[in-house]
Amino acid sequence: MRQIIPAKDPLNLSIKVPGDKSISHRALMFTGFTDGESHIRHLGTGADIRSTMKVLRQLGLQIDYSSKKNSARVVAGGLQDLIKPANSLDAGNSGTTMRLMSGLLAGRPFESVLTGDESLRSRPMNRIVDPLRSMGASIKSTGHGTAPLEIRPARLTGIDYAMPVASAQVKSAIILAGLQADGHTIIREQAISRRHTEVMLGQFGAPIEIKGPVITLEGLSGPLAPYNFTVPGDPSSAAFWAAAAALIPGSSCQIEDVHLSEERIGFYYVLKEMGAHVKIQVADDTIEPRGNVKVSSNGLKGISLGSEDIPGIIDELPLVAVLGAYADGKTTVRDAKELRYKECDRIKAVVSNLRAMHVNIEEFEDGFELTGENPAVGADLNSYGDHRIAMAFGIAALGATGNSQMKNPDAASVSYPEYWQIIDSFSTDS
Repeated sequence: MRQIIPAKDPLNLSIKVPGDKSISHRALMFTGFTDGESHIRHLGTGADIRSTMKVLRQLGLQIDYSSKKNSARVVAGGLQDLIKPANSLDAGNSGTTMRLMSGLLAGRPFESVLTGDESLRSRPMNRIVDPLRSMGASIKSTGHGTAPLEIRPARLTGIDYAMPVASAQVKSAIILAGLQADGHTIIREQAISRRHTEVMLGQFGAPIEIKGPVITLEGLSGPLAPYNFTVPGDPSSAAFWAAAAALIPGSSCQIEDVHLSEERIGFYYVLKEMGAHVKIQVADDTIEPRGNVKVSSNGLKGISLGSEDIPGIIDELPLVAVLGAYADGKTTVRDAKELRYKECDRIKAVVSNLRAMHVNIEEFEDGFELTGENPAVGADLNSYGDHRIAMAFGIAALGATGNSQMKNPDAASVSYPEYWQIIDSFSTDS
């Protein structure tokens, strides 16, 4: 348990967050397609990134990591130099590691098994298994469609695939398999999800073309060139401090050198619509745009979000609920059933924790609706082992009346090990 004490004063923050988690995973994984020495700087600091490094090392990549600099030197010899792992590949709690590596391993001439912790082994994997099988992959999940995933050698063929739901992880698995397949692969998105995989691989030299919601690629004819790359700050981690500034009267937050692609900054548009002052400044748009964001409190009002909004803010929806608890009027989130299949059932977790804080909230199968009419009070909160729930309700507790207790707060270390140290600095007992 961890005690969380409300912020004693308005916040005036200037902060630089760890490297973007999604981009860090990919920057490391894509070195498997290269021949030579790559250098990646400002990696994410969470346990998920260490899971990806561990898996890649088991496949034969030489990774020299400096925790002091959050940087890695990776030596690879192209896909042909990847080796059969001696043991199962443990993705820990990282869905990105498991799903993307499934696509990479589907085209390799050796057997492999991908597994993870109890939470990850309960998450649905048929959403990647099915399209990979349609490409010819030999991949087997459990009878419940979950991990462990057993992957055997197979010859892959490109497909024309219409995405049934917006998922950057599923799309990325297909792309990584498509780069090893015969012929063209076409992916058609109904709603555009995060584009890190196709943008980064295209910039690194892979034969990928993006036209609106359609991505076209073909199998690689040889290895990619190694690269030097600096990961921008994680906008999902930055969102917690932006939310704190919007929630606590008189507060402001300057976030520096953060990733700012349109697919990742939907939360800041939501903040603006809810009434906060938000200023976004893009400083560099090479490969992945980055720059600064400033958020200041200005009171909050309720908002309604649906199918068109959800893909770009799926990770921040627990924070939207927290902000709604401090806003005037109703906040409604629908068409977000995907939240039930994250590290925990995030709809259930949000509803349970806000009810504990005496917030009036109604649960739906695909979302929730709440009002901020009753001041949130300190309560016994539960992270449910989910890093984003832990951090979202750390912010909720900062603005509450009275102290809160958080069960399993260390879940935050999956993506942001430094989080609680920063939270503690806002209280009178820090």
